[in-house]
Amino acid sequence: MKNKIDNWATQEFSGIDLGDQRLNNRAMKLVNDFSKHPEFSINQASDDWSAAKAAYRFFQNDNFSEQDLLAPHFKNTAERCTKHKCVLVIQDTSIIGYSHHPMSQGLGRIGGHPDPASVVHGFYIHPALAMTTEGLPLGLLSNEMWSRNDSKPKSDKRTDHLIHTEDKESFKWINALEKTYEILEAKLNTITICDRECDIFDFYLSAIDLKTNVIVRFRDERQVGTRSAPELLSQKFARTQAYRETVKIKVPIEELGRKNNKKSTKYREAILEIKSTAITLMPSRKATQVVKENIHIYAVEAKEINPPTGLEAAHWILLMTLPVDSFEGSMMVVQFYSMRWKIESYFKVLKSGCTVEKCRLAECDRLMKYLALLSVVAWRIYWLTFVRRIDPDISCDVVLTQDEWQTLFTYFTKLKTIPEKPPTINQATIWLAPGFRKDVV
Repeated sequence: MKNKIDNWATQEFSGIDLGDQRLNNRAMKLVNDFSKHPEFSINQASDDWSAAKAAYRFFQNDNFSEQDLLAPHFKNTAERCTKHKCVLVIQDTSIIGYSHHPMSQGLGRIGGHPDPASVVHGFYIHPALAMTTEGLPLGLLSNEMWSRNDSKPKSDKRTDHLIHTEDKESFKWINALEKTYEILEAKLNTITICDRECDIFDFYLSAIDLKTNVIVRFRDERQVGTRSAPELLSQKFARTQAYRETVKIKVPIEELGRKNNKKSTKYREAILEIKSTAITLMPSRKATQVVKENIHIYAVEAKEINPPTGLEAAHWILLMTLPVDSFEGSMMVVQFYSMRWKIESYFKVLKSGCTVEKCRLAECDRLMKYLALLSVVAWRIYWLTFVRRIDPDISCDVVLTQDEWQTLFTYFTKLKTIPEKPPTINQATIWLAPGFRKDVV
């Protein structure tokens, strides 16, 4: 193996410390190999059988974890973040399923299928993806992975209130928020964006304690105000005056009571009115709730005016810690939240582009190490597609070294004469991810 690999993996994994320089070099070589052929298996991506065996030994090594592999990427992502005034951090959870590989050990139950014969096994990942306010993905700031215990009892609402937040799976949101705050050393203005599952009191409380901003989509009806004078949030918005300005957007055409899951979703125009208000959240009465005082946050509602008969109305309520008291501020919040779907595109790159669920490693911890490396490769591909979308005709040497693009050119064109002018970023992207479609982004 070469002591120095002249590619982006060398820079991205600079500072990696697995306790042995040979392991450090192997990690960078694996990332380099996977980035050239993200859809390949370990055997296919390796140069030869000797390299493949070395890769298997690497993932079998118990002297380091998946978090050790990700540490340099987290650090470099944080460095990229410091070059921007404001950074969005998108959190979400996804399932990595391996039921089609029944020989893999240590996997947990995913989903809630009641039939034991139909139980799906795998593990969960919960990344925090940093991006600019324009949507450029900067990398991951955390990426938690875990496998559920098959024997874990089902959730019981009668006793859930006795479990501390730190002992619940939902603590993943707070944990990622704290890790983001720690690795950025609280030197940067960040806005963490989460979907409805994160609409929990302790998450807002943690954000306030850390003095960082969050935007979360409202999940269930809740009471706001005080114990002596409570009211529903929907009632508070009902008596809140909407801004004079409205906004026109395109939304999927969905019938009332059912979601349109067709691949070729049709869209219609919807006119939304915008409202914003300050609200007070009350802590729950559960015995484990340490903080008993109310907290003060803000809410924005975007609701469709006069929706067509029989169609689902567009309606979003967003809760946040940053002050919002104007139409412009409300629209900024809505625009930032609209970036949340980009992490779904990242998951699509990881699963479809990098085909991580086809890996046949025999142990869960080995699969997690494999996924750690591929999660960085997936970010790189996703970042590349964003650059490609902005300006597809620019030279690929803005992201690839001379050796890299010449190797790609020779491998895919089978020509012996290499041109002086590098190919476009659009062509390089197609070479790097031949199965990658434009609709991914």
